[in-house]
Amino acid sequence: MTACGARKGPVRVIADDPIGVALHEMPGPRLEVFVQKGAASHAVDADRTRVSSRLGRHGLRISDLLLLYGSWKRDMRDPGGVPSVEEDGVIQADNRSSMFRLEILAAESLGARGLCCKVTAGKRRILIDPGIALGYRRHGLYPHPFQVAVGVTLRRKILAALGDATDVVLSHAHGDHVPLADANPFQMALDDAVDGLRGKPIWGPDLRDLAGAMRERLEAIARAANTPVLAANGRKAGILSFSQPMPHGEPESHLGTVIMTRIEVGDTVFVHASDIQLLQRDAIDRIVSWSPTVVLVGGPPLYLAQLSDEARSEAWRNALRLANHVPTLIVDHHLLRSVQGIRWLDALAAESPNRVVCAADSMNTSRRMLEAWRRRLYREIPVREGWHREYALGKADTSGFEAWDGLDASVV
Repeated sequence: MTACGARKGPVRVIADDPIGVALHEMPGPRLEVFVQKGAASHAVDADRTRVSSRLGRHGLRISDLLLLYGSWKRDMRDPGGVPSVEEDGVIQADNRSSMFRLEILAAESLGARGLCCKVTAGKRRILIDPGIALGYRRHGLYPHPFQVAVGVTLRRKILAALGDATDVVLSHAHGDHVPLADANPFQMALDDAVDGLRGKPIWGPDLRDLAGAMRERLEAIARAANTPVLAANGRKAGILSFSQPMPHGEPESHLGTVIMTRIEVGDTVFVHASDIQLLQRDAIDRIVSWSPTVVLVGGPPLYLAQLSDEARSEAWRNALRLANHVPTLIVDHHLLRSVQGIRWLDALAAESPNRVVCAADSMNTSRRMLEAWRRRLYREIPVREGWHREYALGKADTSGFEAWDGLDASVV
């Protein structure tokens, strides 16, 4: 959260947000009393009634204010730092008793669909897109059991990070980005994630802009966590800033929109831009205007035959522009679902004066594009007929499939 003006003056907890609108006339000291007493003291009855009424008009509660106020207090205490890459691959900064740290938890180069990351910014631990998928059918094949084993490892890491998180951000509601009430055996189940979602701010697309399955998924998360999904569209909340909705891929995409996230800590500016796919200029303009030092972005889906030559050229131009503006550009997700995408990324790195890598490279771990390599996996480690059905029923596990080509499924 952010405060407009000194803490002793009027406090707007989130500029242009319903909570900020509800509180902008409350003096800082009275806000301190209001929150410290849990909005329950008779001494602040008048404030509680006024604020509760204003929040209620937006479907929010006093408890939501308390969660967000806690985040704002942490923001006010934590300055930032300058990023470096440590031996374990984690990008971090440590200046003036504050720290920026980026850990990518799921992406195609790590073995699964998604673009989940954890950003540590001082005492804040922001988890973005805690979902995962394995590509249910590619080349006529279900996920290989080795990839299934890797997926289990990644889900455990995401759940551990979710439990430790102070904030959660959902860029959009596709099944490889959010926990699902109806998850298949290879996705993140909402029942597994719900404990980690409770009691913390959850940012995402404005539900009023969504329909069908996308809205139902976010509503299910809000119900299970007993926490509303706060509309992030175009908002600023302290160290967090969000874009307006951007097309998921090409303009006028039938796949909906995504929200990009900017996190600023001192001299470090991180941007998460999941499924823009580098396919339209407005999203790139927005990223460049944010002056990032580190960007994690989803690249173009070169594996899709329907992606036109014009779109492929546009993605390359946009990628070059970002690569020339951003000191560290991490490109992953849709791009690395094919061997062609691997070559595309390496060519981009060769063209740029800056650091251009995939998620695995940035974490200093082995590339494991298991969806792109699915046919090879099946050739080298045959899978008996019926294994996937038995796995879904809990009658089979990944025993015997824990290692392949020098890679260990338990170490990602």
